[in-house]
Amino acid sequence: MTIKDIENIFEKTSPYMYRILRTADILKWQEENSENEHIGVLDFSELEGFEGVLIAALEYNPQEPELPEGCMSISPYYYFSNRYYMKLSNDLRPAEDRGEIRILRNSPLKVLANISGLGYYGKNSIIHNGEFGSSMFLYGVGINVEENESIEWNGINNVFSDCGSCRRCIEACPTGALDESGLLNRGKCIRNYMLEGTQVPEEIGKKMGKRLLGCDVCRNVCPKNNRLSARERMPDYDREIFLIRNYLDNREKGLKRFINPLSEWIGRNYARTKRVLYQCEIIDGNDKDV
Repeated sequence: MTIKDIENIFEKTSPYMYRILRTADILKWQEENSENEHIGVLDFSELEGFEGVLIAALEYNPQEPELPEGCMSISPYYYFSNRYYMKLSNDLRPAEDRGEIRILRNSPLKVLANISGLGYYGKNSIIHNGEFGSSMFLYGVGINVEENESIEWNGINNVFSDCGSCRRCIEACPTGALDESGLLNRGKCIRNYMLEGTQVPEEIGKKMGKRLLGCDVCRNVCPKNNRLSARERMPDYDREIFLIRNYLDNREKGLKRFINPLSEWIGRNYARTKRVLYQCEIIDGNDKDV
């Protein structure tokens, strides 16, 4: 599979940008910075046997539709990332099965995006660039150079962030999970608890509002996101799927008729029954506190 073949698949999905790095350059960068504990432990084993990696950013529209009464909300990122990942993986899987490429499932994509020059870290730990802001989905593919194919490799970017003195995300974070270093305090992050499905401290749960998945407060205040996307926005919420009482009132039986279509929106990993029920309990409690 050539780079042009991969481009054609991206074009059918969303506006995109990409960079290409040599595996040898990535491993050399890691070795040269191995004293940094965050870099030394990075796992690039998925690139073994491949000359390089193509790391892409695909744009999505961050505008969220109006939330129906009694429903829980999701960040548009999770809706679009599920759709993009499924489409790209299905389209690229035949080439992966032939051993021509490798879809990166466990590699540090944000790191690859940063060192490739595809984007910079914000102080909210999210990657952004001048074209898409932070409204983008990252996707990586291990590649080999096809015979008679010419590839223009990108060099290693060593600029971590371009935020300068801006502190908007730090000041806006409802739980104080951010600081000047650009490192996220996961113990204070609303979204992290949603993703991990672990016990939520009461003070964090109260600030989750009606969110099932995602926070977006820091993303919404970022000046890098001051443009309107021309992409189609996330569709209107399906009230039956996102109605909180449908989950709480049917916890003993019949949940599959809600969980299964919910997984079509956000993916099966995030639509796990226990996680959704727990989040619904938090949201229900927040409604009663209002």
